[in-house]
Amino acid sequence: MTTARCVEVTTGGARLPATVGGEEARIPVAVDGEALSLPTPVVCSVRPRALRVLLPRDRPGVPPATPVDWRRLLALACGPAERTA
Repeated sequence: MTTARCVEVTTGGARLPATVGGEEARIPVAVDGEALSLPTPVVCSVRPRALRVLLPRDRPGVPPATPVDWRRLLALACGPAERTA
């Protein structure tokens, strides 16, 4: 799977004409929830690790989590416990 690092959005299709009344075309966009109108072409780029996506643990398609064996985890982290006689 490949992902794009830079995307250019232009007008000129059936829905958005290249020029509107002799002016440069503008398209409606939302940046951080704020509605804006930007002149085209709009160039969007994504920096690596700039977007954080949170997913619920119980989302569809993910098997249920197995319970944690705390004794085994502690033994792995600290080594086996020494027994005194």
